Amino acid sequence: MALDDTGLLVRYPIDEAASGTSPTHVLDIAGGGYDLAITYDGVISYIEPSAGHRGLGNSTPSGAHRIVHAINDTSDLIRDAIDGATALTIEIVADITALNASGGRLFGVNGRSGQNGRCMMKVDGSGVSFALNDQDDFSIDPGTGRTVFHARFDASAGGGAGDPKLSIWRNGSQAGWSDPSDTSITLPSSQDLIGFNRESGGSFDRSFGGALHYAAIYTVAMTGANISNNATELALNDDPGGGGGGGGGGSALPLMVAGAEQ
Repeated sequence: MALDDTGLLVRYPIDEAASGTSPTHVLDIAGGGYDLAITYDGVISYIEPSAGHRGLGNSTPSGAHRIVHAINDTSDLIRDAIDGATALTIEIVADITALNASGGRLFGVNGRSGQNGRCMMKVDGSGVSFALNDQDDFSIDPGTGRTVFHARFDASAGGGAGDPKLSIWRNGSQAGWSDPSDTSITLPSSQDLIGFNRESGGSFDRSFGGALHYAAIYTVAMTGANISNNATELALNDDPGGGGGGGGGGSALPLMVAGAEQ
């Protein structure tokens, strides 16, 4: 089988190197060329714990390290697809080793003035959460080891556990949900597509402990079957042409920092 690409907007295997800090960008292989500039800041570097599982990992969660593409305030690939969207799925593979009570960022769209995240997968003091239009109201256990996560938004869903408007999936199974009142995603000005961090007035102060192996965004609310399929495929190989590996279970993790989440 192969990854389901229905509605694929951007895809980042994060496989540009097996080690070190030579690459300047994380490359988008979806066709739109929406590459992410890398700031290592002496913190993150490329890793390859096993074949098919390259990624960027940090040695310490503190710092200005990030992968980022500034979203044009008028029109570009991300703004045109996400601003006003009524459905969206974010797909990532991460190995989370330390939580962030202040709201560490995994991957998604976040503002540059301290916002919570317009559509951003995060690591808070309890686990993995998803901020929609700067609000997030639940989190799930992050699991242990390399884990596949999906955040799914569907404004047209009927609501409730069987058909929620917002849900987070871990390794192909729904692990948490809510029914926000939002009818679409809105993107104000000064937004970034960003991983590992968040800018707040020029200060990048919201990371997490661990590694980011893969990230993608789809302009559809993926079906449960497609989420399950992609989780299975990504557990085996999150790099094009790579080898096998495994997913994650569930356990408590240490908190990185204390403080109110933002």
